Amino acid sequence: ENNVVTSPQTFDGSNRISTTLYNKYNFLPLSILNQLTKFTNLYFVVIAILASIPVISPLSPYSAFLPVIFVIMFSVCFDLYEDFKRYLSDRAVNNLPVRAIRDGVPTELKSEDVRVGDLLLLGENDKAVADVVLLTYRAVAGYGYVDTSSLDGEKSLKPKISVLSSNIGTELFTSKGNGMRPDEQDALQYIKLSVKENTDNLSNFEAGCAYKISSEAENRLRLDINNFIPRSANIRNTMDVVGLVVYVGHDTKLMRNMQKRIFKESTVEILMNRYILKVILLLVLMLLFIAIYAVASKSASRDFDAAINIKKHSYGAQFFIKFFQYFVIMNTILPISLIVTLQLVKIVQKWGFEMQAIYRDALTGKRAAVRTVNIHEELGMLQYILSDKTGTLTQNKM
Repeated sequence: ENNVVTSPQTFDGSNRISTTLYNKYNFLPLSILNQLTKFTNLYFVVIAILASIPVISPLSPYSAFLPVIFVIMFSVCFDLYEDFKRYLSDRAVNNLPVRAIRDGVPTELKSEDVRVGDLLLLGENDKAVADVVLLTYRAVAGYGYVDTSSLDGEKSLKPKISVLSSNIGTELFTSKGNGMRPDEQDALQYIKLSVKENTDNLSNFEAGCAYKISSEAENRLRLDINNFIPRSANIRNTMDVVGLVVYVGHDTKLMRNMQKRIFKESTVEILMNRYILKVILLLVLMLLFIAIYAVASKSASRDFDAAINIKKHSYGAQFFIKFFQYFVIMNTILPISLIVTLQLVKIVQKWGFEMQAIYRDALTGKRAAVRTVNIHEELGMLQYILSDKTGTLTQNKM
């Protein structure tokens, strides 16, 4: 009941996690801004703006803006769909049921409600929902083991050392553990931990610990990585684990190792942007020649030129008007259908990945999950795989 953990929290102290790229307040502006980072979208927006200037274009602005708005909103809606899937995944993790001891009373919490100083009760094959210090456990083979393959890729189990004696049971931590009065059993009077600000280093942990059991003298010791169980680690060959929460939420090592989500571009998109830039440069050179010829030949006798009275402008102004007039007329050198076609192809490929049986795990039955459609074509560009050992690829099943 008197557990004290001195832990500097960089974030809000909540165990709620979020891996989404947007929230409900910034989704629309950020998503549109991300779409405008694509060179093709920006190009067609510029064309639409030019087409809405009467002195430059005889076309209706609606005919220029509607296709661009459709393309951008199509991509924005798909961004919303992908980010909503991340939100659902986060919500499932945040609502995981957790057995805990709070104020000496066993209770069941949601993962997002876990706080620093709570005692978590974990069984075999359970997953830690926060960074904890191992206090005690009931071992099958004499040692406590955890599997951290989801964190560092290491399949070998890691032995862990408890702060208190193992095999003592959870009664030590509850005021009414097995029906006995507190004075009829050994009781943990207090345990105090002092930890530093967490880092993303999975092999480093330091803390100071002081605890007192019943009438014994106070015990002081230094804790290291052997006493530490990181978030997302699985308990193996060990039962009745009791862990004291020291870091939660985005302060955990798992979340500190996750890179901040950014809008990603594939190699194909980057290469396509380069080719599009070259095409536009070629178009600009053509337009320069055409605009100079149009002004020099004084061919301002067409109906549209007469309607806007182009002759009243200086030669410089006539040059720019002609330049942008032909720019609007010849903009289809880059068809807007290019963007829509690429997006549709990526969506079909995504469904192909997720539906084909070849990409299904034979043991768990889980299908492949495409987290983002922007970069999955990168899979077709792999040439070499560097591996530290063959077991990483074969799962030691030869």
